[in-house]
Amino acid sequence: MSTSLEAQSREDTRRIPDASYRRTEASDPWPWVGKQDDIDPNQLDYIPMLPPVPPPCDHISCGGCWKGYPQSRFPDWTRNQVLRSNISKTILMRNPSTIYQVIFTIYGFHFDRKSTPVPGDNPDRIWENMIHTKEPKGVKLCALFVQNMSGHLLQMLGTKYNIDPLFFSSSINWIPSRNQKQIRPLKGDHITFTLTFLRSHEKMPTGGPGIRSGFTPSLANSISSTAVSAGPASRHYLALDLLSVYLIRSVDGSTLISYHSNTDHTTTAHYLEQRASLAGQGIYWQNILESSLDSTFILLVLLWHAMRSWDEALGHVSDHISWLESQMISTSNILMAHELFHTRAYCFRYSSLLEDFKKTIEFVRDTRNPAMDALEIENREFSAGLMARECDHLLSKIHQLEGDKKTQEKRLKNAMDLVLSTFGVGDSQRMQQMTEAAMRDSAVMKQIAYMTMVYLPASFVATVFGMNIKTFAPDTEGTLLRYIETTIALTFLTIWIVIAFQSKYIFAHGRSVWARLAWPFLLF
Repeated sequence: MSTSLEAQSREDTRRIPDASYRRTEASDPWPWVGKQDDIDPNQLDYIPMLPPVPPPCDHISCGGCWKGYPQSRFPDWTRNQVLRSNISKTILMRNPSTIYQVIFTIYGFHFDRKSTPVPGDNPDRIWENMIHTKEPKGVKLCALFVQNMSGHLLQMLGTKYNIDPLFFSSSINWIPSRNQKQIRPLKGDHITFTLTFLRSHEKMPTGGPGIRSGFTPSLANSISSTAVSAGPASRHYLALDLLSVYLIRSVDGSTLISYHSNTDHTTTAHYLEQRASLAGQGIYWQNILESSLDSTFILLVLLWHAMRSWDEALGHVSDHISWLESQMISTSNILMAHELFHTRAYCFRYSSLLEDFKKTIEFVRDTRNPAMDALEIENREFSAGLMARECDHLLSKIHQLEGDKKTQEKRLKNAMDLVLSTFGVGDSQRMQQMTEAAMRDSAVMKQIAYMTMVYLPASFVATVFGMNIKTFAPDTEGTLLRYIETTIALTFLTIWIVIAFQSKYIFAHGRSVWARLAWPFLLF
């Protein structure tokens, strides 16, 4: 009974893409789910007996199961997940694509290279060619480098090779990731990584997620929008590049799929295919690929491309810092200070990118290939040691890049200290000029005070003799005693008010007005 139930469940699952997931509206690009964000009821009925991924399909009797990807292969990916991951936007694309293919034999070298244009229309014919194309015997690895992937091609590749949609989600959104999926002991697994790295360009990059994380300095004559320049005569631009690889490792022959977005500042599929082909022809990599049956070594070839890009980009950053240092010696423009702060901030950003690069290399080194367990222990140990050695070379290079980056950060700090010192000296000079001006004003005031002292006795005598009292004017009623009494009273009242409202040494803060007016009684 259980066997028949399981067979029935598998048959229902296989029929889902053809019968249950029909397009309900002409504008609805996802026929595999309903309007609710839930798992299909047919899958829920048999979840205790079905694996998370439906069983392999022969792609002949299913009626076109690729049209339901990703839900047809991964039912846990609901409609909202497809929308949020931006896979839905790519599925709607009907642009032409190109697949660059390289096939490596078990002897390490490649024997076939070709490029296949994939038009945006007539998807059924493309699917027929894909499922009926068989790889020749003796193939160790078939590498597919896809440029400008269309929606139909994404669904076809995802269905044929059972690719986890998380790979496409990470690639489309430029999200760094590392995963190992579908582990089969003694047979193989699926590993994938998405890596962003720094790359230098001679032309201004435009568009793409990497531009948002590039340089955005303000100095027009040295850097312009995502650009790093070694000076006005030599201009280079930096932007993030993407390396997104899905490797299916198997004892029967592995398959590598590399995703390449259609932007002008990213590595093209054709270029990376050429690098992989040259590795199969070179003596060093050919010996490695020939001596080990592990197809993971092809990932190291791709990682070395990112490493060279990092090395070149940081070299241009160093040239730019040298140019800034020379400019700071000859000028004290405030824009230079802003540029130094911007450059140092992006150097801090590069630290996190290098750390993610290191983690990717460690992931490739430590993620064991289950297909190698079918070989003898000597072959497994040899391949593991060779993998550790090559990954250590990459890690040592990253350590060198980190050291160079720290040196550049120190140079930036010294330049910033020079800027602050220069502006500090300028401020000191201005303060000195203001002090000298104040001293000159003080000298003038002293001269005026001296002149006033010269005329003070005469003014006093004139004031005394001009008083309207009987001593000097007998026909008046005023007396000298009344003048003295009035002067003393007014003087005492003035001193009382000044001390009550101006002194901060007698009264605490917040004392009332009456308490302040009573200061003679409180003081004496």
